[in-house]
Amino acid sequence: MKTYLFDLDGTLLDSIELILESFRYTARVHLKQEFSDAHWLAGIGTPLRDQLGAIAKSQEDRDAMLDTYRDYNLEHHDAMAKPYPGVVEVVKTLHARGATLALVTSKMSRGALRGLQLLGLEGASGSRLRRRRRERKAAPRARPKSTGGPWRLGGGGRADR
Repeated sequence: MKTYLFDLDGTLLDSIELILESFRYTARVHLKQEFSDAHWLAGIGTPLRDQLGAIAKSQEDRDAMLDTYRDYNLEHHDAMAKPYPGVVEVVKTLHARGATLALVTSKMSRGALRGLQLLGLEGASGSRLRRRRRERKAAPRARPKSTGGPWRLGGGGRADR
């Protein structure tokens, strides 16, 4: 049996404009400031907590910014994110051939499930996603976690997006 690991954002789901607009909105609300897209793009792959922490005035401000980002992102997710062309068909074909599918993402389980639902890939067998939070380590590595269905969910570091 083969296992395939997929990143959600940027691999299965074209969500870059959603991510950028979530950052823009958060900075406007909390800092009354605009940052360039290049600023935000340079941090892609960095945990959200760290990226917002670098511009927040305090931990409390960072936590409030995290809440704002996540709320905005979830509210606009389905309207702004979309599957990359052909990706849904490829994933469904792999699943039909008996492959184990794993999702590696920094999103919290709620956001990951939203992404899979938008793609129409969330529950070929009524699967649920479970996310295990781990303390951040110097070199985190992805560890898929069983979901009881076709998808496994894993990720390195904290669940941030």
